[in-house]
Amino acid sequence: MQIAERYDRSRFSGILGRIKLWRDRTLVARALKQVGTVGRLLDLPCGTGRFTQILAMNAQHLVCADISLEMMQVAARGFPNQMVSSIQCSVEELPFKDSCIDLTFTARFILHLPAPLRQSALCELARVSKKWVFFDCLMVDGAKAWLRWALKRGKETGGSKKRMTKEELVRMLNAAGLKLHCIFRPSWLFSEKWMILCLKQTQPNTVHVS
Repeated sequence: MQIAERYDRSRFSGILGRIKLWRDRTLVARALKQVGTVGRLLDLPCGTGRFTQILAMNAQHLVCADISLEMMQVAARGFPNQMVSSIQCSVEELPFKDSCIDLTFTARFILHLPAPLRQSALCELARVSKKWVFFDCLMVDGAKAWLRWALKRGKETGGSKKRMTKEELVRMLNAAGLKLHCIFRPSWLFSEKWMILCLKQTQPNTVHVS
């Protein structure tokens, strides 16, 4: 429980941490504005609930899920609400029927997974989603990527590779039965992170960049 209690303080207590959290929440709010209110929204992993309030405002019912019971307990204390429920589970085997969630939301998680597990996790999120899948990932893009290449740092190969090209991203989405709908970028130059709103393949194919 002590790790869960200290999680937000260790990551978002400084000025830079608060700015990044504000930035990410702002981009999530913009993405959800495009989607509109949904019936059932899954936040996995919910962590200590840093996005709970924003997500709950855009859903009739929010399901907060995490493999860590301690994290969920901290989140529940910060947002007690009948519209929010919690369930302990792993993304590798979600305890939900096919297409029973209107939107799945995943932040700061898939980008940390090894490539094979990243694909299987996205497939499982797509399986339970009825229409929308939202997640963030690290891309080979922007000034930071060029600087990393110039300094020959951050070489990643095989299953440990975190950063993807857009072609690799599209292949991963296709394998999960998803397609790009809109890309939200924290910074065009100085951030390698993309926040991606996807549609299941049954939906019309349109792509926007924000």
